[in-house]
Amino acid sequence: MVAGCWAKLNRSIDSASFLSYLPQNLSVVSLSFETTRDKLRDVCATYRFQSSALSARMPETIEKRRPTPSRAVRFRLDIEGAHLIEVDGGRRGGGYPSGNLQLAPLYSQVHLRKDILVKKISLLLVLAAAIGAAAPPTYKVIGKIKIGGGTRWDYAYIDSANHRLYVTHGNQTEVIDTTTDKLVGTILDTKGVHGIAIANDLGKGYTSDGTDNDVTVFDIKTLKVLSKVKTGQNPDAIIYDPVSKRVLTFNGKSADATIFDAKTGNIVTASLPVGGKPEFAQVDGKGNVFVNIEDKNEIVVIDARNSVVSRRYSIAPCDGPSGLAIDPKNRLYSVCGNKMMIVSDAATGKVLGSPATGSGTDGVAFDDGYAFSANGTDGTITMVGETSPGKFEPVATIPTMKSARTIIADQKAHKLYLPAAEFGPAPEAKDGKKAGRPQAIPDSFQIVVVGR
Repeated sequence: MVAGCWAKLNRSIDSASFLSYLPQNLSVVSLSFETTRDKLRDVCATYRFQSSALSARMPETIEKRRPTPSRAVRFRLDIEGAHLIEVDGGRRGGGYPSGNLQLAPLYSQVHLRKDILVKKISLLLVLAAAIGAAAPPTYKVIGKIKIGGGTRWDYAYIDSANHRLYVTHGNQTEVIDTTTDKLVGTILDTKGVHGIAIANDLGKGYTSDGTDNDVTVFDIKTLKVLSKVKTGQNPDAIIYDPVSKRVLTFNGKSADATIFDAKTGNIVTASLPVGGKPEFAQVDGKGNVFVNIEDKNEIVVIDARNSVVSRRYSIAPCDGPSGLAIDPKNRLYSVCGNKMMIVSDAATGKVLGSPATGSGTDGVAFDDGYAFSANGTDGTITMVGETSPGKFEPVATIPTMKSARTIIADQKAHKLYLPAAEFGPAPEAKDGKKAGRPQAIPDSFQIVVVGR
C-alpha cells in the first residue's frame, strides 16, 4: 500500500456534500470546517483502535499529541465510489479489526494535503458496521437434541428471555430448556400444529392448529391450555404483534388472515383476504406485519392496528417464497423454491439482492449480521452476509442433516435450531413406476443445534 491514504475528489464541495461521500460503513455525528477553500482533491485519514474505543491522530507534523492505543489500522477511502477500498495493519501491530466489533465513538482529525489550501477538518465519527476483510464467524453443528416419537413437524420458535425452544411436532408441541437442551414439557391437543407465537408481556403462548382450524392458547409458565380460538382454514404461520397486542394467523386454504385480541381472545377480524397462499410472517415493532405470499411471489404488509392490508410488493425473481426473516435495519429475507434468497427493503419494497441458496428451503433465520437459509434437501445451511454495502452474497455453507428445512435463531446465544428426522433410502423403481420417496425412520425426530 502507498504511504498515506488518499482519495480523489475532483469537484467543488461543501460540508454537507462531504458527508454524502463518506463510506456507508461510517456514520458522521458532527462535522466542522475551520478554514476551507471551495475545492477538495485529496483526503487522508489514519485511525487507531484501542480495545473498545476507536481514536485517530493527525500526522506528527500537524498534531503533536500522540495517543498510545494498542492497535493501528490504516484505511484507504474511495470518496467518489463511497466505499472502503484498502485496509492494512499500520505500523503498530497489524491485523484487521473484528468484523463484528462494536466500538465506541471516535474522534478523527482528517489532514488535507497542503496543496489543496485546506488546513483542517474535525470529524466526530461512529463506527456503524464491519470494516475490512474480516472473516465471518464460523458456525457448525454443536449438538443434537433427541425428541423421538412421530416424524412430522413444521416451525420452531425461540423464547430467548425464558430459555425455551418450542417445536411443532405433529399433534403436539414440544418445549425444550435451551440451557440444558432437555425436554421440559409437551402441549397436547395441538392437532396439525404449524407454528408458535409467544406474548411474554401477557404470559401467554399460541399455536396454530391446522387440522382443527383453531389456535391453542396456553400459559407459558405452566404450559396449561387456557382456551381455543377459531380461525380460517388451515392456519399455518402465526405471529404476535406487541404494538397492537394482537395475534395473526395466516390460513393457507382460505388464503386469509385471522386477527384476534391476544389478551382476551376476542376476534377482531375473522377473515382478512391476503390475495394468495400466505406463508411465514414477521413484525417490525411498529405495528406492521409482513407475510410471504407463496403462489404470488409477493410480500403483503398488514397494518395490525387497523386490520387492513396496507400494501404489497413483488419479490421477483423469487418463485415460491416460504420462510421469512427480518434484521434490525428492517430488511426482509425471503427464501424461495428456486434456490435463492430475496433481500428486500421493508419500507420501500425494493429488492436489494438475490443470493443463491441450496435446495429444499422452508425456513430462514437472522443472527448477528447474517441470514441463514435451511436447505432441507441438501442437508445444509447457506449463510448470507452483506459483503459490501448493498451487496448480499453467500459466505459459508454449513453441513447439517437432510430434512432440516426449518430454522430458528437464538440471537442472544448465537445458536440455530433445526428440527429434522432421519430417512431411509428411497424405494427402488419397479414395474415401470418411479422410485418412491425416502421414508422417515420411526422415533428419529430430533433438533440439530448449530453454534459457534
